[in-house]
Amino acid sequence: MFQRELITGLPLRPAQQRVPKVPELSLHHRQPAQLAGIFSWPSLATEAWLRQDKGQRWSILGLLTVILLHAALVWWVFIHAETPIKPPKPEPITVSLITLPAKKEEAPAPEVVPIIKQKPVEKPVIKPKETPVKPVERPTPVVERIVEPVADQPKFEASTQPAAPPMEAPVAASAKPAPAPAAPPKQEVVEEKEEPPKFGVAYLNNPPPEYPKLAKRAGEEGRVLLKVLVSAEGRPETVEVSKGSGFERLDTAALNAVKQWRFEPARKGGKALSAYVIVPLAFTLN
Repeated sequence: MFQRELITGLPLRPAQQRVPKVPELSLHHRQPAQLAGIFSWPSLATEAWLRQDKGQRWSILGLLTVILLHAALVWWVFIHAETPIKPPKPEPITVSLITLPAKKEEAPAPEVVPIIKQKPVEKPVIKPKETPVKPVERPTPVVERIVEPVADQPKFEASTQPAAPPMEAPVAASAKPAPAPAAPPKQEVVEEKEEPPKFGVAYLNNPPPEYPKLAKRAGEEGRVLLKVLVSAEGRPETVEVSKGSGFERLDTAALNAVKQWRFEPARKGGKALSAYVIVPLAFTLN
């Protein structure tokens, strides 16, 4: 009976409902049909199940349902249970001794010698020594006689230095004495078409030309020769540069000064004549 309960899973019936025991008979005396009925347990379970009432059936079903639910719950928890995270095992630390290579002695760095640039030595500029211009002595006027009609007229040169008393011409008219030595004398060249008489041209207190300021700053020096046509009244009719000084400022200053001068005209037989004269002017810086 105990085996039957285990197989069928059904509770035992009450004592009054138990199946009557089958008399024990020898298997050798049983019929085959009887033997089959004894060993057919499913048929016996079915029969016992059918004999039970409905209330017992439902209680059994509820019990089975609860068991299945619990089993399913246990199975679900078992599957979804988080596996414990195992911490990683620490790796073994190995210690090894390393011999450092011997340091090489570094060669000392070469000393850097600074290169000193030598400044070029400025050579002193040697200024040429200014040679003082010696005053030009007033030469004796030379008169050249020219035979008509082809003849060169005589020329006279004078310097800017004070003039000596003029020479007396062989004619009746005499030249006037020169003024104070403060005014620079000048020589004149007189040209005559007729016989040239001996005469002299005097300077009548004529002021010297002004030295241009720009020419002084620039250190310009030179000598100018002017060709002047002196009228019978002693006025310069035309003034031209016969030979320049090389500096336009000096030449212009000489022209402007001589145009304001007054001359004693040349004479012939006591009669004043217009004649040419060369006037030299020297510009020097003291």
